[in-house]
Amino acid sequence: MNERPELLAEVLSWLAARRVPHRHLHHPTARSTEAFARFRGRSPADALKALLVKAGRDWWIVALRAHLQLDNAALRHALHARRLRFATPEELGAILGLEPGQVPPLGEPFLPVPLLLDGSVRARPEVAFTAGTRTDSVILATADYLAHVPHELADFSRAP
Repeated sequence: MNERPELLAEVLSWLAARRVPHRHLHHPTARSTEAFARFRGRSPADALKALLVKAGRDWWIVALRAHLQLDNAALRHALHARRLRFATPEELGAILGLEPGQVPPLGEPFLPVPLLLDGSVRARPEVAFTAGTRTDSVILATADYLAHVPHELADFSRAP
C-alpha cells in the first residue's frame, strides 16, 4: 500500500476553500506519536490518533487525543454495539486505501465512513494530524476543526 498524497491535497484544498486557518508541515517519516510531536514542534497531547473500528456491522473512524487510551467499553456504549473490533491492516487498505499511521481524523466526505470524536479533542486549543501520508501534518485550531469537520461526539478515552 502506498501513501495517498491526493487525500492530503483534498483536505488542504477543502480547508482553504472554507478559509479555515491551518498549517501544513512536511517532515521526515514518523511512526510514533512522540516522533510526530518532535517534527511538529508540538506536545503529543495536540495530536489526534484515528482508528478504523467495526461496531456491529458498521465501520467508523474514531479519533481521540494521541496520548490517551481508548476505553473499549465506553466506545461500545457510544456506538450502541455489543461487539467492537479494530480493522486489520488489510481491511484498512481495502476500505480506506491507507496504512496505519496515515488515517486522518476525518470521515465523510473524505473517507467512506462516519467520524466519532472523543470529548478529549476539545481539551486543547489546537489539533494536529496526518492525512494520507506519514510525512505531512495538518495543524489547526480545535474550534475550527470542530466547527467544520462533520462528526459525532462521545466520551471514550482514559488516561494511560
